[in-house]
Amino acid sequence: MAAGLFLARNPAKENSLCRRNCRDAHRRWIHDENKINLPADNTTITESGKSIVYTGYAWRGRSTTDKAGAAPNDLTTTREVMMLSKDQSQLKGAGSGERIKEFGMDVEMRRALDAPTVLGIDKFALKTGSSASEVHIYGDRLPANLSPSDIDFGAGVSVKKIVSSTPTVVKIYCGGGAHAMPGKRDVAIRAAVAPGAFAVYDHIDYSESLAANSALAPWRRAPR
Repeated sequence: MAAGLFLARNPAKENSLCRRNCRDAHRRWIHDENKINLPADNTTITESGKSIVYTGYAWRGRSTTDKAGAAPNDLTTTREVMMLSKDQSQLKGAGSGERIKEFGMDVEMRRALDAPTVLGIDKFALKTGSSASEVHIYGDRLPANLSPSDIDFGAGVSVKKIVSSTPTVVKIYCGGGAHAMPGKRDVAIRAAVAPGAFAVYDHIDYSESLAANSALAPWRRAPR
């Protein structure tokens, strides 16, 4: 039995944390089961399926969820395409739907270790000069009895308060300083680091969204 952790980025449902257990049922196929926590509505879904790893590095699989959604971007069946890193510590790739392959999520899976692992946070970005807001840091075997000084979001982003802490999620209040440098940032809890986990920005030039009546409608630019 092998276990892995991954953080999936799905714009429709924010980030999700998953623990995946895999077992070799046949010579080539890997049968797996995923429990995925969705922070947007605090629900948990279970996926099960099977995968195959070509040449020891190329992961190709398909999983089916136990809770089918009605929206076009709710993935009932997920196709998985990932590549294993050279040191065999990470899988990176994407999961997409059966019906509409344009919808899906970027996936980064890391091997579960005995040491603490930080996977990422539930925000894609923090704005400079923003007031303190609640942020969830996801990981595995996260240490207990944390203080704000144990958590590092980089220069200009300050951790105000720790709300709660468990081995898999730490909830904090943090805010971006007015002079924080825009760009990608790492998130660290003591010695455990998630590289490029979020971005700091100072303004948005424009935003784009799909038309409400069509999942495949052209992208439209919203006014500034």
